[in-house]
Amino acid sequence: LSGLIFLFAYGLWQRSFFPSLKSLVLGLLLSSVILLPTYQVYSHSIRESDNFLSLRNSGLISVRHLVTLLNPDHFGNPVTYNYVGEEDYQEKSPYVGIIFLPLFLYSFMLWKRNRTIKFFGIVTLASLLLMTDNPVSNYLLALPIPLLGNSKGSRPLVFFDLSLIISSLLALPHLLKHRRHLLILALITIFFTLTYFVTVLPNYNPRSLLDLILHPPVRDAVGGAAITTFRTSLIPVFLSLVFSIGLLLKARFAKFPLVLLLG
Repeated sequence: LSGLIFLFAYGLWQRSFFPSLKSLVLGLLLSSVILLPTYQVYSHSIRESDNFLSLRNSGLISVRHLVTLLNPDHFGNPVTYNYVGEEDYQEKSPYVGIIFLPLFLYSFMLWKRNRTIKFFGIVTLASLLLMTDNPVSNYLLALPIPLLGNSKGSRPLVFFDLSLIISSLLALPHLLKHRRHLLILALITIFFTLTYFVTVLPNYNPRSLLDLILHPPVRDAVGGAAITTFRTSLIPVFLSLVFSIGLLLKARFAKFPLVLLLG
């Protein structure tokens, strides 16, 4: 249902009302075999009176937890029994790949020239507003709207990730045409990547850091959480630097296969 509404909104944005309306009606008819029984079951459930989510901040993502955009395991991982972040790891990790963030930021420059990029950019920002803990999202979840007030507030994360990826990919062809933009974006990415990496270093002794990588302490050891954050940051930081080097090479050599590298 959310997907149908999303596609209908995109059709309206592209000024094609009647084709979008037909698609919405057809989609509702096809999915009615699932929606109607679901509604009947829901009407007999306790979801409307259950206050479970209100005791857990309505399932919203704190601003602090958005660091998982850079590193999905910044707070550890439940699989390795060292997760120290907010509940529901799988529903509060917006990581889609660190290379998409600089591309998404670059896409803002294209809003005036490309309506599609602007649409998905607006959806990304709106989803970010709705899924994080702030006065607007708390107010909307407090409204007596069926299915909304008793659903986890982090659910817009699906549209956030999807729209962020689409905006980034649509911006990439424009970026490849401007060597100066490639250079600037590469330097910005390197700066923020190294800044993040420095902030998660448990110490500045190379030999000690190597030992922590090869021989990690048990999760309950003193400082174990900080060491876990450092170790899990290595792969995202490495990928970000590879992406940045690829941008620099593309800026220097026009025929460098950057798209192949991203793949």
